[in-house]
Amino acid sequence: MIDSVKKYIENRIELLKLELISVLANVSAKLISSFFISLFLVVICMMFSFSIAYFIGHYYENTGLGFAAVGGIYFVVFLIYMIFIKKNIESKVKNAIINAAFNTEKKIIEKHDE
Repeated sequence: MIDSVKKYIENRIELLKLELISVLANVSAKLISSFFISLFLVVICMMFSFSIAYFIGHYYENTGLGFAAVGGIYFVVFLIYMIFIKKNIESKVKNAIINAAFNTEKKIIEKHDE
């Protein structure tokens, strides 16, 4: 009887380890995917920013003014983000990570119950 209880506890611990690894793998995969998407978006945005800066600079015959204008626009967007949006984004990211972990755990439990 005691051996059966020990074996059950060992199996349960092993199952929990595997579930944790699965949750961490899914969360890590989503984070890495989001990182690369963000990286590509930054590069695309940077290219458009250079284009707009050169366009404005060419229009006013002053390249420095074009880059200053684009920098000013980004500074205003940054201030808006810091004042109004930052807390909302942080809570959404936290909730997304927690939901991903719980959904993975739920799927594992459903598989285990079958």
